[in-house]
Amino acid sequence: MLEQACPYLDIDGLDTLPGTRHLLGRQDDTLIACARSLAPDDIGNGAGVVEGATEARIGRVCVAATHRRGGLAGQLLGRLTDELDRRFAGVVQRLDAQLDAVPLYERAGFKRCGEPFLEDGIAHIVMRRAPRTAAVTGRP
Repeated sequence: MLEQACPYLDIDGLDTLPGTRHLLGRQDDTLIACARSLAPDDIGNGAGVVEGATEARIGRVCVAATHRRGGLAGQLLGRLTDELDRRFAGVVQRLDAQLDAVPLYERAGFKRCGEPFLEDGIAHIVMRRAPRTAAVTGRP
């Protein structure tokens, strides 16, 4: 929040829901990366949980500036997408990407959907990824 000059309380009430998963990357005792995934039924719309949502959600993908450009974000995405494929077979995954991060998400299989929009003064675009099948991932 500080690096992007948009300090605000980022409390959406979704971090503690049963379907939420947090992936943390540490080097020694220092947090260097993190990301969050939300179960389809736990997707928030800014005013609470949307009942019957049909997409899993990835967000808050963040790598410390000192550790960027080394493939860590791609590893985080790979772990999250694999886990979502296992937990929610056949469910589309969605994220709101900052425009400068679109190539990272495209390498992970996400496709642009719609037009860019501003969130907290930063240009974003919705991206979706079709779930991998067992044949593609090698899982039964």
